[in-house]
Amino acid sequence: MKIRSALVAVVMAPVALLAVVPSFAEATPVAHTRTAPTLAELEQAAADAQQAYDAAVAAAAAAYKVMDDFLSKPNELSRKAEEARQAAIAAAAAAKAADRALADAKAALDALPESAGAQDRADAEQAVTDAKAAAEAAAAAKAVAAAASAAAHDELADAQVKIIQEYSAAERAMKAALVVKQAADKALADARAAASASPTGSTTPTTGTGSAPSASASASATVPAPGASAAPSATAAPGALAATGSSPATAGIALVGGAAVLVGAGVVVAVRRRTSGV
Repeated sequence: MKIRSALVAVVMAPVALLAVVPSFAEATPVAHTRTAPTLAELEQAAADAQQAYDAAVAAAAAAYKVMDDFLSKPNELSRKAEEARQAAIAAAAAAKAADRALADAKAALDALPESAGAQDRADAEQAVTDAKAAAEAAAAAKAVAAAASAAAHDELADAQVKIIQEYSAAERAMKAALVVKQAADKALADARAAASASPTGSTTPTTGTGSAPSASASASATVPAPGASAAPSATAAPGALAATGSSPATAGIALVGGAAVLVGAGVVVAVRRRTSGV
């Protein structure tokens, strides 16, 4: 009879414990409100974008004028490069003339007859020596002038590239400012259209999780319906389980299981005593 009573206790203990397991209320999620820009803010943003675009257009126009003037009109660097080029041309001509004079002096020496006197031969040889020195000097001057002309033209080319790059940067900035301006204009136009379509004539803020529930809705949400499991909550009230995906009844079930184990152990002890006659 004692064993039967113990078995009944084992069966009924989980039911009794389930009846007293407290309900774990879930905290109501807090709505994170993201307020849309006001019409005045959008108008100010559009005005700022327009001002920035106008400034970028003016800067691009100024950069283009500088580039056009530098490329199409004489300037200090272009004059310097031209003077160096003319000097190189003159030095090349002088070197060519010196080479020709050397060739003539050599030909005159070779044309002396066998009967020419010693003085005539000495004069011809001296003429060749002088012409050779002049040709070498002219060749050196030609090389220096050519190098100076190349350096002047490189300096001019570098300045031209720099000015072209500055204009390209100003043009890219103008295009970027236009994109920003168009986006600001569209946002303002959309907001005005929404305000016109709205019954109150104003835009409403947008929320990340919807409007906050009322007090009655929050209260009813804390008590699960019969047969339904409570959904996990991101923020639990004091005494509630952490939001791990487990049901709030998990603690109660664990208590029931533990009690059943204890009662079962008691039954085993009772049976052993009954069998041993104690």
